[in-house]
Amino acid sequence: MFQVAEDIGKIIEKYRIIVVKSTVPVGACEKVQAVIRSELEKRGLDIPFDIASNPEFLKEGTAGDGVSYGKHQYEVLEGADCLLLLTEWLSLGEPDFERIKSLMRTPVIFDGRNQYNPKTMEKMGFR
Repeated sequence: MFQVAEDIGKIIEKYRIIVVKSTVPVGACEKVQAVIRSELEKRGLDIPFDIASNPEFLKEGTAGDGVSYGKHQYEVLEGADCLLLLTEWLSLGEPDFERIKSLMRTPVIFDGRNQYNPKTMEKMGFR
C-alpha cells in the first residue's frame, strides 16, 4: 500500500482524491497521506489532494474522527465537494440527481462502480 502511495506522489500533477480500502488498519490513511506529501516535497510541489476511505464494514459510530453519518443518503451530501460512489447498493441506483446537485457545493461524482453513464451525468451538470 505504501509503495502505491509513493508512486502516486511521484506522478500526481493536479488535485486528486485517493480512495483507500476500508479494511486497512487504523492510521493507514494518515500514513498514506504522509508518504504522498513526502514524495511531492521531493519534487518541490505543493499539490492538494484528499484521502477518502470507504468504511462499509465498520459499525456506525466506530469509524473515528472525520467520518460522519446521516439518516439518509441525501443528508450526507449537504455542502459536499464530491460524492464517491463505492458500493452497488440498489437503493442508490436511481437517486434524485437534481436534489443531489442542489445539496452539493461542487457537483462532482466519482462513480467507482460504473453505475451511471458519464455522458448522461455530464449533461445533468455533473463532473
